[in-house]
Amino acid sequence: MKTRDYEKEKYAHETDHTKPFKYDPGLENGLKVLHKEIPLKVHSYQHDMLTMIKIAKEFDFNLTLDHALGAGDFADEIVESKAAVIYGPIGCCIFPGELCKIDIDCLVTLDQRGVCCAIMTDGPCLFPEYMVVQAGEVVRFGGNHYDVMKMITINPAKIIGCDQRIGSLEPGKDADLVIYQKTPALDTDAQTCYTIIDGKIVYQR
Repeated sequence: MKTRDYEKEKYAHETDHTKPFKYDPGLENGLKVLHKEIPLKVHSYQHDMLTMIKIAKEFDFNLTLDHALGAGDFADEIVESKAAVIYGPIGCCIFPGELCKIDIDCLVTLDQRGVCCAIMTDGPCLFPEYMVVQAGEVVRFGGNHYDVMKMITINPAKIIGCDQRIGSLEPGKDADLVIYQKTPALDTDAQTCYTIIDGKIVYQR
């Protein structure tokens, strides 16, 4: 509601500069959410997800459920909402309360049902270099390795609205590349052969 009020004040000021208005960068981002220019990213576990899905429906904005541990219990609601899921960290400790359930297999189910899913390390909780290891865990829980690799490449790009520029190998896109001698997230002994950044080889095995 605060963002809605801010939008009204901003519009009133634009049409009549004598009316008071104070610029707020935080609420400007709120306007981008309401106008569906960016999704609202929500740190959520368990029943938090249902609450945010309800709010997103009421105010008609796009949503990403970040962490989303326990999402398997609310698969139907998530599918219906069309919210994106950024799951993880995979491999974190289980604690009482909101961290009481780590349901890695839910990523497989949600992906198969059309939800745009991605994987997070929640750095510095887990280091970014564990990303491929976490993807391998999803494969171990039944994910197709090709679909799981999308969860750390094109799917995150789609979620943030940058898939026209990054996330896949296509003419005209930007890409830093890692080339393995085997299939990452599938072969546990896959090792990096080359790393290419800005078109230059910065690492060679």
